[in-house]
Amino acid sequence: MSGAADADFLLASRGVSRELGAWVVGIAFGRDGAGCAFGLGDGSLRIARLATMDGEWQEVAAHDGACLSLCADAKDGFLSGGDDGRLLRVAPDGTVEE
Repeated sequence: MSGAADADFLLASRGVSRELGAWVVGIAFGRDGAGCAFGLGDGSLRIARLATMDGEWQEVAAHDGACLSLCADAKDGFLSGGDDGRLLRVAPDGTVEE
């Protein structure tokens, strides 16, 4: 079986594929293990709940310019740095504070 066929099988049986409209520049899993966030080149974040990966992913308008870094916050949620020079805390529900 080729490498591409292996990847296709794994994605079909265990994964989820999404068109997000911009390059993914970072991914972080929440400390609680219940969700993950994707930082995108257009400055937005997508937050997915792992229990319902095939459901809707929340879109958060975070930065003017690209998202440059993304990590899990110490308590919950995520920290994101962007092209706009801002460091943001994004809660699991998508609320943003600078």
